[in-house]
Amino acid sequence: MPRELCLDCHRPLKSCWCHCRQPIANRVEIGVLQHPSEQKQVKSSVPLLLACLQKQHAWIGEQLEDAQPLKPSTSSLVDWLDKGIPTYLLYPTTENDLVEVATVATLAEQPQPIQILVLDGTWRKTYKLLQLNPRLAELPRIQLAPQQASKYRIRKQKNALSLSTLEAVGQLLTQLEKAPQIAEDLERAFDCFQSAIFSYPLRP
Repeated sequence: MPRELCLDCHRPLKSCWCHCRQPIANRVEIGVLQHPSEQKQVKSSVPLLLACLQKQHAWIGEQLEDAQPLKPSTSSLVDWLDKGIPTYLLYPTTENDLVEVATVATLAEQPQPIQILVLDGTWRKTYKLLQLNPRLAELPRIQLAPQQASKYRIRKQKNALSLSTLEAVGQLLTQLEKAPQIAEDLERAFDCFQSAIFSYPLRP
């Protein structure tokens, strides 16, 4: 007999994480381009992130022009990039990258609205997204200095400062909007999410 699934998060009812959501009225709009290999990853933090943020869009695909919105009402990624709001890519740079790099502190002080694009996938997969899409590789970057170590218990991280997509966005929004509550709410939601899926005890 097939297991009964939640109609919202599509998880078995005993591991449904819908109760973990924390509504967040973020001012800076977040876009997520997810590599196709991440779409069915049970451990992915992106579904929870999208469920929490008020201003968010997400697409899945390798090619910019063919990326499919995760929600039918979402515009294409190309249209989102073309809507006239400065877009910054949250992605590390190397000394060989000839792109503009902005600090969180600088962007937090400017009055002009911005939007942030985040690449979701392993380092190898996100690097491939950049290689396949020169327009993405040419976007100005925003550098995030993690304020705390990752608390991703259900997936092995490269090191303590390697953050899940949800954690990175939470810390970024907290710094950009000067709102510590954002990171705190997302951390609480993420802890609940991990406990719901893998029955890990909640941290005190």
